[in-house]
Amino acid sequence: MKHYSNSALSKRVDCGQAFKYKYIDQQHEKTKPSLIFGSAFDAAINAVHYNMMNKDLPQLHYDQVILNYFNQEKNLLEHELDKEEWDALEDMILNMIDHQVMLEFEEIIDYVPKEIQKKITLKIHGLAMPVIGYPDLIAERKEPAFQEPGQEVLIIDGKTSGRKISQVSHGYKQQLSTYVLAIMREKGLKNIPSAELRVLVKTKKPYWQVIPVHLTADDLGLAIEAYREHELAIAANWFPLNRGSVFCSKKNCRFYEQCHDEHRSDLHEILSQVSYA
Repeated sequence: MKHYSNSALSKRVDCGQAFKYKYIDQQHEKTKPSLIFGSAFDAAINAVHYNMMNKDLPQLHYDQVILNYFNQEKNLLEHELDKEEWDALEDMILNMIDHQVMLEFEEIIDYVPKEIQKKITLKIHGLAMPVIGYPDLIAERKEPAFQEPGQEVLIIDGKTSGRKISQVSHGYKQQLSTYVLAIMREKGLKNIPSAELRVLVKTKKPYWQVIPVHLTADDLGLAIEAYREHELAIAANWFPLNRGSVFCSKKNCRFYEQCHDEHRSDLHEILSQVSYA
């Protein structure tokens, strides 16, 4: 490992063994339909913002961007998913296009895009490596009557979800806090910038959910402590598996079979570790 990241931290917190397989042992993790779907729409969102920032240049057609991404991934990774998975994924993507979800995304834009997937580097004092990330968008939204200096800076992250998000998870706050910390230090801001999630909800009739995320100093402090704990766990080779993870299934974890094979238990060995008190 040459740096830390929010995605790696999230995987270790969810399941230490899955993290170890991918980031320590450097094993290839097969793709998943949800990953391809999300990345395809990330590319489309980038295309929308690119068009806004480059009006004098040929415009990108975001529906074609989505299809091009899907076809590119299928050509490269066709062997990693079953035919049924590819077919279902294509049907879902075409349903989104039929419902003109990217046109709806354009209609709810209320900011000026500034930087698309800018690489941010955060140095946390005392840690051996920096944290690197790529916020989907750094934008500007001026509301002078309601903002302190610096709050016109807006950090947006795009997500997809099978249902409406009712509460912002700690993981989402961790990710946005990482970006906010880096941008505050880069720009010399004294107030916490604004942050939002824009979520494509993949229901039968898809729609976009805009979720303001009001980060506090406590959130930023917890983010720093999470990376400190992350480094300590790696240094201690502490990678406990988590059978209770929602991702612990053949569908959602590409290391599932390997992990179960390597962590079978022998009854005699188990009993030798305990006694009756």
